[in-house]
Amino acid sequence: MKKTILYLLISVNYFNFSFSQEKKATKDLKKDLEIIRDITLQLSTKLTKEDKINLNNFFEVKASELKKDSLTIIDFFNFIFDSKINSKFDEHAAFNIPEDVMMPFLKNNTVFPIPIKVINKKLIVNSKKTSIPYGSIIESINDVNISDLYKKLMREGEHETYDYKMFESQFSLVYLLRIGNPNQFKITYRKSLNDSQILKTTIDGIKIEDYLNVMNNERIYPLHRKELRNQINTNYFTDSNTYYLQFNSFNWIESETENSYLEFNKLLDSTFNDIKHKKTENLIIDLRFNSGGNIEIPALLYSYIAKSPFIDNVIGKINHFNFPHTEHIIAASEVVIDENNTLPGFIEYIKQGAEKIGDQYIIKYIDNKTINPKENAFKGNVYLLIGGNTISASAYFSSQFKLNQRGEIIGEQIGGSHHEITAGYSLEYKLPTSNLTMTIPILVLSLSDEVYKKVPEKKITPNVTLSEKTRYNYFIKEEDPEIMETLKIINKK
Repeated sequence: MKKTILYLLISVNYFNFSFSQEKKATKDLKKDLEIIRDITLQLSTKLTKEDKINLNNFFEVKASELKKDSLTIIDFFNFIFDSKINSKFDEHAAFNIPEDVMMPFLKNNTVFPIPIKVINKKLIVNSKKTSIPYGSIIESINDVNISDLYKKLMREGEHETYDYKMFESQFSLVYLLRIGNPNQFKITYRKSLNDSQILKTTIDGIKIEDYLNVMNNERIYPLHRKELRNQINTNYFTDSNTYYLQFNSFNWIESETENSYLEFNKLLDSTFNDIKHKKTENLIIDLRFNSGGNIEIPALLYSYIAKSPFIDNVIGKINHFNFPHTEHIIAASEVVIDENNTLPGFIEYIKQGAEKIGDQYIIKYIDNKTINPKENAFKGNVYLLIGGNTISASAYFSSQFKLNQRGEIIGEQIGGSHHEITAGYSLEYKLPTSNLTMTIPILVLSLSDEVYKKVPEKKITPNVTLSEKTRYNYFIKEEDPEIMETLKIINKK
């Protein structure tokens, strides 16, 4: 399984700064590489002694490969991207190109103009406003077939659902960074999954402003994108007496609050009262776009569907506070480090809620607490939808759901593991020469032994999956594959 410090997370909001592609001296970039090495070796919580020895040797080799006198920041980024850094960080870690570098780079170039959807590693045209028909399967771009294109644009190794979700949402930007700006794109494609005829066309690249308009207004999938900004979305299918509950975040996003747990409880209580009022027989819980949040909320949500008492246990661990290169830390848990918010103040805040055991600091968020089902808990059939964007706290909910065998799990393998979730507290470093930034989690969350014993797989795989043909057919009809398949299962009962 691929483990890497580098997840290419490029925000499409990076649009306000000036930049020239000036080159940086290699001797200075090697210092950045040394900082990356130190941060990885000292803060990656899952590295063994042998891992650290191998990584140290690896960084020495990589430093020797920096032979040019100078590199642009984009070139250095690609050098890091091509490096096989076995850091064992998870999806909470990120290596980012800063705003003042990325936007001017984008403004001076054009990008691939067609939004794509990945279905079984195939690139599918995801717009009806292009010269290539919606649903066409792209076979090659500029004489590079898609399997070879994956090798150029994605890191080597086994790719998982989270990687493909990131890839499809950022394809045009990744192509520009990794391959460059050809201005025009020669494309071969098939009009449909069953069509064997290969067609050819050439299309022009588009400016970043036009690309944003395409991504915001012309993509077909994900469906109902505006609704994904909501805390929850609900629907009721009267013909099957089925209630649909989409939970998009375990962080409270509706309004400012001092007690998000209380707000979530009010929201859930109201929702499940509505479910009870409708005499619902089937409940669909959709976590396909839930990237986590407050670690206390998964058990709260589960208490509204539990049939019997269950154990909730979440323990956080920080190995040490001897952070390397503190002079390059610019933020702690997304709070900018300045004269008002200092790093010592951040550390002291964590220590106040932690117990020191040896060199480690332990935070008992939930200590083997027995949780009873809510009075209005739903007792009927439950169906859980998961996918590549199901990570962090939503992965924990999925593990609790599977542990208690509460119902069918439908979709794709989740993007994040419930084993040793790295969340809660993080540091952001800014490298002094390249100005590239690194987001590094410092807290590891462990769940109950029962979860790991009864749900041992690294990442939960659904027991109901969809074939390539099934997904494609729903895509063409602009229907939601998981929801439609779940309703089919319900209607057969």
